[in-house]
Amino acid sequence: MQPKANLDDSPEYTLLQKRNILLYKIPPVLTAKGHYLNEWKEAVWQGNLRVAAKGDRAFVYFLDDAQQIYAVCPVADNIESSIQKCVDSSRGYAVRIEDPASKRYMWVGLAFRDRNDSFDFNVCFEDFKKHKDMDKNPAKYAEANRPVNDFTLKSGEKLSLNIGGLESTGSRPKPAGAADLR
Repeated sequence: MQPKANLDDSPEYTLLQKRNILLYKIPPVLTAKGHYLNEWKEAVWQGNLRVAAKGDRAFVYFLDDAQQIYAVCPVADNIESSIQKCVDSSRGYAVRIEDPASKRYMWVGLAFRDRNDSFDFNVCFEDFKKHKDMDKNPAKYAEANRPVNDFTLKSGEKLSLNIGGLESTGSRPKPAGAADLR
């Protein structure tokens, strides 16, 4: 079993960056179905988003145009406890932002203007989970990652190529009208 990565020693790498996203003040969830983007009326912030990974943790940073952090969403191992998809739109998510010092949190609505940006946001977490699982269980993925065929030449084995249009003596055919300069 591998030791748990220390967050201070691990490099942070960016998984996704998106510009021009919106954060909304959202009403409490009244049904078990979840959040509805259509109910979000009050946009409270507009800026950029960066999803980053450090060790085995992921974070969603909300950044202003000067790249200063406005809010942070530490993504839990169970992603759904930090980020929830909207029921009525593929462009919206409810996100749990947290104050790192006090550990106080609140849910805000995250909306993408473009459906493709929302798709990228969702897929980056699926990829992160898959790579995290690959790091924890390498034997599970070893069979899938091994080469299918071994094309290496064995010791003493030779490779011969037959290229059409060439004689077996190794001389090339002369182009039509070429002079013999020997």
